[in-house]
Amino acid sequence: MDANKKQGYPQQIGGVDCGVFMLMYALHLALGAPFDFTSCDMPKIRRWWTLILLENFGVFSESADTLQEALPHREPAELSSSEELPVIRDMAEAVKWIDSNNHLLRGPVEEPLFLTMTEEEKEKALNDLSESTDSSREPFTFLFQFRDDMELVIQECHDKMGLKLNCSFDTF
Repeated sequence: MDANKKQGYPQQIGGVDCGVFMLMYALHLALGAPFDFTSCDMPKIRRWWTLILLENFGVFSESADTLQEALPHREPAELSSSEELPVIRDMAEAVKWIDSNNHLLRGPVEEPLFLTMTEEEKEKALNDLSESTDSSREPFTFLFQFRDDMELVIQECHDKMGLKLNCSFDTF
């Protein structure tokens, strides 16, 4: 990890989400909550902030109801079964999309290490995941050589298909 990067803080990968990142940093600091969001979550977070603004400024309307319906309804994740976690459940679907659309990518993609781990290693990785640090998410992360490849996969798999995935790219 780069010495300049703060460990455990979500990093912005695109240039359009800086305001949303600032709002989320402020919210999490004020609440004393862990930084459990990623750049992959930005489309849903933007919708959530829009809904909050509409509710608080008296412009609550039909569009706010539509936004509310679009928000994900998460059940608390249980770490007892890896197949129940969205990031693990959706991993195979993301791998299928990457394999079938490999011709659209400029470089190779390293699949998450979790897919090749032994059961004991998987259990340890799942226990470490509760720490919510970059290193604990590593076994669940797709690693891209090029940023634009990562952004394409995020756009297709996360934004369009609704898959939960962790992604990173080499920053030489």
